[in-house]
Amino acid sequence: MDRTSTRAWRRIQKRRVWRNRLRIIFRVFSPAYFDDSATRTIREAETWKDLYKVEWCQVYRTTGQPCSCPMCSGERYSRVDFKRETAKAIREQLGSE
Repeated sequence: MDRTSTRAWRRIQKRRVWRNRLRIIFRVFSPAYFDDSATRTIREAETWKDLYKVEWCQVYRTTGQPCSCPMCSGERYSRVDFKRETAKAIREQLGSE
């Protein structure tokens, strides 16, 4: 039988997801800047591990997106809009020829 309890397994998965999100944030927001409390300066993160204690990254610990605004949420797929945009693009291409 597995010796890892459900609670411990959830904790492990939570850390794994948090680590992966930090790696993604580091790649996307490259260069990622943060306020270094030791030197009292703003410096660039050298690795994704530098983002562990950064205040603006903490919101990604429990959620994949910081807020519900369109910029943070990304584009939502809509089949109707996609068909409409595709039809418009086809009409434009046929009209230009």
